[in-house]
This record gives sequence, C-alpha cells and structure tokens, in this order.
Amino acid sequence: MTFDNMKSRDAVGQQFPWGYQFLEKMGVSHLGLMMSLRNDWFRHADVWAFFDLLQQQCFFDRFDDVVFYGSSMGGYGALTYCRAVPGARVVAFMPQTHLDQTVVPFENRFRRAFERGRWNGRYVDGADGAQSAAQVYVLYDPYHAEDAAHVARLAPENLTRLHLPWAGHQAGRVLHLLGVLPTVVGQAFDGTLTEAGFRAQVRAAKRCKLHTRLCLTAAVERGHEALVVRTPRTVEAIASHLVLPIRRDER
Repeated sequence: MTFDNMKSRDAVGQQFPWGYQFLEKMGVSHLGLMMSLRNDWFRHADVWAFFDLLQQQCFFDRFDDVVFYGSSMGGYGALTYCRAVPGARVVAFMPQTHLDQTVVPFENRFRRAFERGRWNGRYVDGADGAQSAAQVYVLYDPYHAEDAAHVARLAPENLTRLHLPWAGHQAGRVLHLLGVLPTVVGQAFDGTLTEAGFRAQVRAAKRCKLHTRLCLTAAVERGHEALVVRTPRTVEAIASHLVLPIRRDER
C-alpha cells in the first residue's frame, strides 16, 4: 500500500497513486491512498474509517505479505497506518512521525499542513504505528537534522536504517539516480535487505551528479570551501554542479 506525497499530488497529467508505475513493473498488488486538493496529511476521520473498514472486512488477509510504502508525507502515512495490519512491513523514505510541536518540537517545516489536519484520535503518531510492524526500513540522510530526529523516535527493535549521507530530503531521488532503487526496494519489500547490504549497493553504484552537488553544497554551507576545491574533480566540473558558487579567490 502506498501513500501520496506533494510531488505525486502535483504531478502533471493523469493521476496515479504514488509509485504506481514502479510497482506495476514489480508485479505486486497495489492499493494507493491518493491525496485530495486539501493537503491534510491523511489527517481526516474518513481515512481512519476507511482503515477500520478494511480491518473489519479482513481485506489484508488475502495477501501473503503487506507492505506500507511512502516518501516524506507518504512515509508518515505508511508509518502511521501500518498499525491497521499488525506484522506488516514498512518502507519509508525521509518520513515524518508527527507534526504536533508538543510532540516533535524540532519540526518547523509543515505548519500549514498541521493546521489543516486533525492531530488527535486514532492513527496519529507514526512512531506508535511503526511498533506494530514486523520490519521498518527507513531511508534518510543522518545529517539532515529534522529527518534524523523523526527516525530517532522509532523503536530500534524492528528498524533498519538506510543511511544516505548528505542527500538531504532528496534521498529517494538520489537512490533512483544511483540506479539501485529497484534492487533496494525489492529487497526491502521481501524483508531481505540489511544495512550492510544497502551500504554495499550504494558504494558500488554509478556516480550521481545530484548527490555530488548536494554533498559539495553541504560542504560550502558549512564553511568548507577549501575542502570543496581540493576534491579530485576539476574546479570547473565541481562548479557546474554546485548550487552555491565558488569565489574566484578560492580557485
């Protein structure tokens, strides 16, 4: 089961649930929860009632394995609503666990979304929901403060951390551009992916210009311009991928 995020909701053309084309190639059954025009992060009583109905009808019992899959806002949905299927598996990219600052005081990015949703009742906290899962795979940048703080709220007993340093909130796209997304997701879906296996796949992957740019931009933002200049690539090649320019006196 997948959950929309803002990118999938705002996509041009015919609308499909998040991950539809990718999952179709994998040959898996797919139920997608799509986002309406109102971005309330699935915080609506109708959504709670929908999952209650699926439970009452034993809908998920007809499947050998159930995976909740989403990215960012969709990752929040996957973590939170997996409690409807105890023993399910969760694959979440850069997820949030809550938006209420009385619970997550470090989260300041989504205030308008918080105001639209109902942050009480059932299915509210991704950290609570994830405890019912058999396995929880989370892809994130450990140096991205807010994302890492959300992951820190998850219980370690069933958690597999997939670190992609300096990818920021674009870790999912970086994984795609590295060319390892199908293998990583496939192994996570069947529960065979390990942290060591993930690291090996990323190290062996082809180069990714986006990840190079993100790493170098992070270095510049942290005041390490000289380190950027000393990278093995030529200064001209580096500068073409940087978001922030390198000053001439540092060349």
